[in-house]
Amino acid sequence: MELGFCGRDCAACDVREAYGCSGCRESGGVPPHGPCPVAACCRERDLEKCRDCQALDCAFLPEREGGPRSASRLAPLRREALGGADRAAELGAGLRRLFWIWLGGDAAVYLAAGIASVLLAHGCTWVLRLIPGALELAVCLAMGRTLSRLGEAYRTVPPFLTAYGAVRAVSGAVSSLPVLAALTLLQGGLELVWIFRLYRVNGALLERIGDRRAVLWRCLARWAVAVGAVICLMSVPVPSVDVWQTLQLWSWVDSLPTAVFVLAYALAMVLLAVKLCAAVLWVVRWVQLWRTAETFRRLGTEP
Repeated sequence: MELGFCGRDCAACDVREAYGCSGCRESGGVPPHGPCPVAACCRERDLEKCRDCQALDCAFLPEREGGPRSASRLAPLRREALGGADRAAELGAGLRRLFWIWLGGDAAVYLAAGIASVLLAHGCTWVLRLIPGALELAVCLAMGRTLSRLGEAYRTVPPFLTAYGAVRAVSGAVSSLPVLAALTLLQGGLELVWIFRLYRVNGALLERIGDRRAVLWRCLARWAVAVGAVICLMSVPVPSVDVWQTLQLWSWVDSLPTAVFVLAYALAMVLLAVKLCAAVLWVVRWVQLWRTAETFRRLGTEP
């Protein structure tokens, strides 16, 4: 029995009888009625048959064995690509845990920072400045521990995550403006590195199972670095300016040529757009992380 590139028996092929095709092997996958896309794909990948391909996002799958395309046939292949049902369920549970630790930790840190700022303004001890940083370090350690349990691919993230939390904690005890500016830049750089690595790992795992949302994780990784770098530069502390100096500054700006003023205004609008873009990326990150966790969880539990 001669099997074609698609996995079907060439002797029972309707195309062969209708057009006088000599078979996939003899025709090179180019029957008389026109080129065969499955054969062309196999020749491009240097495969004997479609079933030899390991790509899970292919439009021809699972035609590799001549069967119909269905989710029930793809699920075992995807589980196998991840390392089995237990591994898929472990990834799903771990990413869900990461989601709640990250989201709850961010909320707690922002709340603690707001409360500390109010209390400091009312003359409370400076030790309160250390609380948000210490809390963020605890959150980073919890996230790092969760990621370390998810396998070798995720273990490149916790070192940068822990270093970021440590720098954040130290920044709360620093009062020197130049040192604080340097720590802010270091903190921003470490944050960009660990977020970029986490996004890339998530995208690689989704790509392994043929999920098209892998592209979104890769795009998020690039945009997070680009937008985060600008936000980091905007966060660098500068000397405080009193009201009189501010009025003098506005008087000076008002005396500038119109072209320069327009450029300055345009730059301010660009920075505002960057902040809005950061907010959008923040929302997309949470949605994407939860959906990724649910994808792995369902893959580990469905038959």
